[in-house]
Formats: sequence, structure tokens, C-alpha cells
Amino acid sequence: MFEKGQKRLLIALSLIFIAFVTICIYIYQNREALKKEAFVEPDFDKNIVEGIPSGLDKEWNYSSLEIQKGKNLALCATPVMNEKDLQLYLTSDFDNDFWLKVRVLDKKKQVLGECGLLKPGSYVKNIRLTKNVKSGKKLTLYLMMYEKGSYQSAGSATIGIVVL
Repeated sequence: MFEKGQKRLLIALSLIFIAFVTICIYIYQNREALKKEAFVEPDFDKNIVEGIPSGLDKEWNYSSLEIQKGKNLALCATPVMNEKDLQLYLTSDFDNDFWLKVRVLDKKKQVLGECGLLKPGSYVKNIRLTKNVKSGKKLTLYLMMYEKGSYQSAGSATIGIVVL
């Protein structure tokens, strides 16, 4: 029926197929464990403060906003420059289900500075910029949200602010 060479080829292909199916079954059955082993939690901002800031100057217009449904943060809409530090009091709401990172952009969309990741229920007082920004300058905050536990994108948004 089959010649010797054809039998060997058929056996080799059968073994390769069985090995492939075995590997696929193993990956499918262990996919959650493999994901957890591969994920390493990223570093969070070194200046992170747990809680919500208080006692801020009313001129800074510290207020909450909903950037997407169920995604809230608070910040100073008119922050103050302290040398090269933008005093923003960027706060991630306690109920957020994501990590937050923010880049400060000038009108040419060049990055002037950024904070590290924020956990829900925490804030950073300042974001260090590469240069001092004068009062009255308009800046853009580029908000990047990441799913907790996977670091996959959970969306992004932009907010315009004016330096006091």
C-alpha cells in the first residue's frame, strides 16, 4: 500500500501534528498562568502621595473631571510654575480601575515633561518640565490610561490648561 519512504514521512508528519496539538492544548489550559508569569508591574511615580490634596489656593481651580465614562481625575486647571515644576496636583480618583500617566505638551506638541504612573486614590504635586513656562502660557495634558494588572491601553484624552 505505502512504500517505505512514504510510511516514514507519514509517521514523521503524524508525530509533528501530535506535538503541535499537545502544545496548543497546554497553552490553552495554562493561558491565565502564563499571562501572570509574563506580567511585571511597572514602576509608579516616585513622588506619589496616597489620598487627595487639601488646602489648595482657590485661584488654581483644583477640580474633578470625568475624562471618559467612569474615569475621573482632579487637577489644577490653572496651575502655578515653581521654577521648572508645574504644580498640578494631578489626582487619580479612588474609584478608577486604571493606572494614569500624564505628559505635558507645548503648543507644538513637544513633550515638556511627564509624571510616572499613578495608582487610583493617589496624586503627584508637581510634574518636572524641561523648561520654565511663563504665566499665561497654554499647555496640553496628554492623559494615558492603562489597565491595572496588564498595562494594556485603557484609553487616552487631552486637556488644555493655562499656567497662572
